[in-house]
Amino acid sequence: MMSYGTASVKSSSINPRYVLAVIIGFTVVFNNIEWSLGGNNLTLERLLAAPIFFIVVLLLVSSNIPLRLPKTGMILTVWMVLAFYASATGPVEAWSLKMYAGLLLAASFYYAVIWLKANPFTIFKSRTYLFLAWFSGPFLSLIYVLSLLKFPLPDVAIHWLQEGSGGTRIRGGIYEANLFGVFVSLMILTVLALGYRRKLWWWILVIGLHTSLLFSFSRAPWVSYIISVWLYHGLSYPRKYKNRDLVKYVLGATVLVALIAFLSYFIASSFGDYELIGRTHSVKTRFIMWALAANSILENPMFGNGIYSFSEIYSFAPELVGSENHRSAWISNLPLAILNDTGIVGFIVFFSFIILVIKRSLTAVRKMAIDQRVDRYQVRVGAALVAFFLAMGFSSQTIPAHSIAIFWVCMALTERFTTLSRSLIKRT
Repeated sequence: MMSYGTASVKSSSINPRYVLAVIIGFTVVFNNIEWSLGGNNLTLERLLAAPIFFIVVLLLVSSNIPLRLPKTGMILTVWMVLAFYASATGPVEAWSLKMYAGLLLAASFYYAVIWLKANPFTIFKSRTYLFLAWFSGPFLSLIYVLSLLKFPLPDVAIHWLQEGSGGTRIRGGIYEANLFGVFVSLMILTVLALGYRRKLWWWILVIGLHTSLLFSFSRAPWVSYIISVWLYHGLSYPRKYKNRDLVKYVLGATVLVALIAFLSYFIASSFGDYELIGRTHSVKTRFIMWALAANSILENPMFGNGIYSFSEIYSFAPELVGSENHRSAWISNLPLAILNDTGIVGFIVFFSFIILVIKRSLTAVRKMAIDQRVDRYQVRVGAALVAFFLAMGFSSQTIPAHSIAIFWVCMALTERFTTLSRSLIKRT
């Protein structure tokens, strides 16, 4: 899934960094493969995180390459320390420390990708990545249609679908359909960046990814995708914005918001009786969980209650929404989740990291966009990564995305885009 400037297949051997890249890619994309051991759920990323991390360290140390972190990486490290302190001193420290270990394993992929010097420009063109895009788009859409037609499917195919909320949804390799919808939107943007408009397979892939996003039946990711496409085109604009351009863009944004509101009302009024579309209980569930989260935050406002302490503190929360599933006790809002887990101090540090990464990449993509000598594909890749993270704030994931490694891999790729963009601008 990842490629590097120096990671090519040689005639005599395969570059170990390339092999690690492919392993990381498949590990984070198929995180819903689980094993239960001693009451703990183990996934591929939890099993392989530590070995991958240490192999990366050994590989770079043996190559005499310094293990440098960007400024943003240092800020993330500070937040990880604060998260450990909050978990060790919180009201449910045993549970929170166990959940912190899982978060630490997920976040370790950020450091691994940074140290491996991943190149997003070659990643999103690689055959491995396109294979994953075909799987997540046209292939899973076909599997979904076959399931509706009651076609007998193997157990592994059923695993890619998620039952609940009144019907069947696609979740692919991600264990939540909502998160699948979020990350498919990034796949769509990066495939659009290729711009192969004269190739039939490209159109099939683009259409398949859109139908896959639709069949995730995740309303917030639908909205975030529309916003991300709008941002993607805005960031890719090949000239400096003039006043009239900004006016047109603001008017376009106003029309877009109005259109989204109209379509939401139309769909809710026309199909609201179908739980898969309406799912009004999920909105009520969020408000209930958010109210409990606000109360929990007030208990330890400065340093928080510990990683994922909410579900243990309010173990009765699923009963309030008519569920017996322990996973129903989630805050379903990233800012509130960070506030609850690591308090105001952790909130400031965490979002300083997020905002700084986005700010740096936003500046980089605009500098590249107005430089006509830069490859347009590279501009569009940067725009796709930045637009994805800006729009993801609207996705309101069922389970906050930072709990799985694919979030940290995408964040690291955004950081790597910023680093690589400097050399590209200098070279031109």
